[in-house]
Amino acid sequence: MFLDGKYDAVVKNKIIAITKYPSAFEIPQFEFLEAVSLGKLKQFDAYKTSLTNIITKYPSGEIKQKAQDYLIAYIQFESNLKDNTAQISAPDTTPKIRDTISDKFSVDTTNLWVLVQINDKYVKVADVISNVQKFNKKHFDDQKIKVNPIFLDGFSVLQLKRFEGITEANIYYNKIKENASAITIGTGLQTVNFYIIAPSNFKWIKQPADLDKYATFFKNNYTK
Repeated sequence: MFLDGKYDAVVKNKIIAITKYPSAFEIPQFEFLEAVSLGKLKQFDAYKTSLTNIITKYPSGEIKQKAQDYLIAYIQFESNLKDNTAQISAPDTTPKIRDTISDKFSVDTTNLWVLVQINDKYVKVADVISNVQKFNKKHFDDQKIKVNPIFLDGFSVLQLKRFEGITEANIYYNKIKENASAITIGTGLQTVNFYIIAPSNFKWIKQPADLDKYATFFKNNYTK
């Protein structure tokens, strides 16, 4: 059906398959074909969500890698498109609303993540992931740290999870910060930023400006 261009039917068949055979070996393939079909149908928000769900759901494997490659390619295409249309956009005359996101952050020292902020939206995220995985294998191979790319509005971060407490997170944070060049090498990145963050704080990060505000909060509360 997919090869015949019957994308609506592919989406419906995935729902049927996962309902009747939730543990079937072929389910990841059904989910991936559903995601690509959503893209073919120009349902781009659903397309991105489906690919992200596959990346998050499956720890490894060919389907996860395919979903990751498709999502990275689309995000970078979307970024280029926004850049090309920005020049002809009308000036933003919307009144500025006072942002209170900084008030929502709280100091949490348990169940932490380390974030790698990718500052260049044109960099191939897969290359940065590969460098982080090499770093982890060299310095923290026994911990089997998972690397999950997360694509937000206009930028990407790598989520390295999960550290039980601030001491464990700090050991990793300090080591990767010392070896920043190992993360950027061969990627085209000039700089990369690292943060320790709790899930309760990460949920407020929706755009680059939010992460900038968290950077100040992080510096004032976690690096003293």
